[in-house]
Amino acid sequence: MLPYINNNKSFSISYPATWKIKDADTVNTRDYNASGVSFVFSANATHSQLLNAKFHIAKEQTCPPISDTTSVTINRVTFKKSNWSDVGAGNLYEGVTYFTQKDGSCYLLSGYMHSCNLQDACPEDHRKAFDKQLLLAIFEQMAATFKLQ
Repeated sequence: MLPYINNNKSFSISYPATWKIKDADTVNTRDYNASGVSFVFSANATHSQLLNAKFHIAKEQTCPPISDTTSVTINRVTFKKSNWSDVGAGNLYEGVTYFTQKDGSCYLLSGYMHSCNLQDACPEDHRKAFDKQLLLAIFEQMAATFKLQ
């Protein structure tokens, strides 16, 4: 894992060495849209049904009204955690979101997976299953390293 500290030094996190950093990225889920930094996994290299995967961090003014949450503590800060999924035209979107309100800002951490339906929607070179539990475990590892400065 490699360390990352954002430009204004308000948070730090560790991410897998093979993942790439994408600044000014946007995540759109059914619960929120937010701009921030993403750590992107090169899913195409797997030739699996996984089309896109990233761990996104955003700082917003308010937290989104996400239901079905549990409370978790990460480095002495309480976050709400929500596992989510959505579908559309042969695509599956799944992930986990953590969020907390701190010092007038909402910090959102979101692990995001986009995959295709193996039966009918995957491109020819993406017709094998991927290890979703492994990717979720990596998201959990990354979240566990998140620190507000």
